[in-house]
Amino acid sequence: MTKLEWRMARAGTARLGIVVSKWVIPQAVARNYCKRLAREVFRTEREALAGVDLVVRPSIAVTPASSAAARAEIRELLRRA
Repeated sequence: MTKLEWRMARAGTARLGIVVSKWVIPQAVARNYCKRLAREVFRTEREALAGVDLVVRPSIAVTPASSAAARAEIRELLRRA
């Protein structure tokens, strides 16, 4: 489960912010994996998101086994934004 907040940007390019709390995901390795995954999906969808600032906030840890589902969820949230 991931939360996504967005607003229109002043600049013409899309920007990404990632917030991963230690309370939600205590292991640093898991937090970094979530960040890398969000950045990767953002890079692939960046052209379609021109002019939008996004903040991604994961609410559960993403493991390599569940990364395909997490990628699909983040991609769907980005498309809705």
